[in-house]
Amino acid sequence: MRRFSYIFILFAALLCGCNDSTIDPNGDEQIVVPTKPYIYLDAGVSTRAALVDGTVLKRNFRVYGFTYDFNNKWSTYRVTAKPNVFDNVPQLVTHSSGNYTYSPIKEWQGGKYTFFAYYPSSFLNSSGANVEGTPYITYAPDFNDTAEHRDVMTAMFEDTSLSSSPYVYFDFYHRLSAVDVVAMNFYEHSYDDPNADNTVINERITIEVVDLALQFKNVQYQEAKIYLDRRIPSECTPADAGANPNYQIISSDSGSGIYINYNEDSTLRPIIAQNNSSMIFIPQEKTDLEVTTTVKFKKRRPNGVYLTDENGNDVFTQTIDTPFNQPLKEGSRYYLQMTFTSAGVSISIITSDEWDDIKVDYEFE
Repeated sequence: MRRFSYIFILFAALLCGCNDSTIDPNGDEQIVVPTKPYIYLDAGVSTRAALVDGTVLKRNFRVYGFTYDFNNKWSTYRVTAKPNVFDNVPQLVTHSSGNYTYSPIKEWQGGKYTFFAYYPSSFLNSSGANVEGTPYITYAPDFNDTAEHRDVMTAMFEDTSLSSSPYVYFDFYHRLSAVDVVAMNFYEHSYDDPNADNTVINERITIEVVDLALQFKNVQYQEAKIYLDRRIPSECTPADAGANPNYQIISSDSGSGIYINYNEDSTLRPIIAQNNSSMIFIPQEKTDLEVTTTVKFKKRRPNGVYLTDENGNDVFTQTIDTPFNQPLKEGSRYYLQMTFTSAGVSISIITSDEWDDIKVDYEFE
């Protein structure tokens, strides 16, 4: 699992008209400690579950706050702890025009603090103000609605006080598993020139995906209570027997057929989904997860003419069953790699043990 390694920027936000700190964004950071002990909340890059163009994105998140005596540590205090810092639990922190803000802004009091943050901010199923112990959120993906598949990220800032810094920086971690589809959109095809002896013609056949649907078999968990302290394991609810969640990524019915690699180079590219979403899963412990991929595609020759099958159809259909042979780990990404050849389509699984949001072409929300 990868922890964000971005350089955190201290924003010069005018929070409720009470900000006494200044930062020069074009030069060295010049931090003036506030004359009033306000709690400033900041975060690294919030990432997306949608396929995007690499733009750095920041999004709203929510925060639980706990304050307690200096003689305590969170590890002992958390058993009976209840959120007691913000008026609204959990506190919404919004990002706009380069600044993170929340209202009403809180002042540091005496004692220690522990803060928990989660993303996205729109979760409705989260522990309330009267729940003792480490706060949590609950998550259950809707496999038939890829627009609702959202990354879940959490962060923790433990046993701090004003003497450390008025600024609370959250370093977010991915808490789910992600599966993406990558492919090349061409293959090289060679054939004998019927008009010339001993002459071979080489041509690049471009693939156009018309329809792509995936069905995952043997899913173990369908809902998770995710504690915001990563040291506490999530509590997962077993899926119904024989659960087979479906993902309809590209549908010809909605006219979203696309080129999966419009640059036509030799680089693997993500298939641009109808709803621009990756497939998000609660981490699965079982190793017998399988995916059935059904893909409909066209083969276009360099002269623009489409190849056809023996019945004259220019749309080819292939269904492939692929075992994962491994669990889906928290914070890991998996790539369903599609390889097109003149003989058909093959599928292989590529594993990335961390979501490296800097190196990939797409980020997570």
